[in-house]
Amino acid sequence: MTAVVVVSLRSVLASAVMADPVLRVRDLDLAISSRFRLHGVSLSIAPGDSLALLGPNGAGKTSTLECVLGLRRTPLGVVELCGAPPTPATLAACAGVALADVGFPARAPVSRVVAALAGLRGVPADEVLSNAGLGARASAAVGSLSEGERQRLRLALAFAGAPRVLILDEPSTALDLAATEWLWSSVAALREHGAAVLLTTHRLEEADRHAGQIVLLANGRPLARGTPRELRRRAGLGRRVAASLSHPLDVASLAPFDAAVLQAPPPRFEALATDTDGLARVLLELGARDLEITPVALEDAIGTLLAEGLR
Repeated sequence: MTAVVVVSLRSVLASAVMADPVLRVRDLDLAISSRFRLHGVSLSIAPGDSLALLGPNGAGKTSTLECVLGLRRTPLGVVELCGAPPTPATLAACAGVALADVGFPARAPVSRVVAALAGLRGVPADEVLSNAGLGARASAAVGSLSEGERQRLRLALAFAGAPRVLILDEPSTALDLAATEWLWSSVAALREHGAAVLLTTHRLEEADRHAGQIVLLANGRPLARGTPRELRRRAGLGRRVAASLSHPLDVASLAPFDAAVLQAPPPRFEALATDTDGLARVLLELGARDLEITPVALEDAIGTLLAEGLR
């Protein structure tokens, strides 16, 4: 497998950066069922940027993607891809899509499926097969591919033709380490040349590393939005402080540092604190060793925001 290589001019890139959002959703309001409604969902992704749509199961992520792809009618709100409504023609012209629950004809040869779909983007089938690392499996039936191979095929087809928008639903599902590295290097190459990326994932470390923005959904509504750093700050968890201690610590003495102690009995101490510098000074005065101060995991911040928002 090889990372996607895209050729473009610097002048085109410069103008793209100043352009309107490539993907825009504004004030989406749609009844999905008698018990569930999307309400107030807004997204905006500029060329070269990426946005992760996060939330627990049933939050509305899939329904939002269906609206973005034009699979659901949206009587209230605005959905635009590349400045136009998400019609099949618009999707074919500017979007690369890899959905988790979309399959291929099981008995069809891989080469035939790729030729049909890659041809819509004006890309040679051999190029897509090579990018997916499936050249040796071209004559095999799609149904004989492993789930990881089928996922690579979905992604390579989404990458084909240097789309202006990438829409990726749980993109790393079933991928091994090498394929996961290929996935994100390909996404990075496309972003570098102006592609906007909308993704969903339950792997929050991926959202932390690869998303410039995050929109957190709960019960069909946006609960929080911002960069990963902004969401950590909003959660109010501070940073994680860990150290090795040889003597017990009076936990009550840490109140001035707004510390939530996670582990206190020696030899290991661990806490979340907003005044990490002050806490670190106290620990060092107590003879702490192996002192570490690290950002709170995005998973912790998302969990806190969900707990607060769903009360």
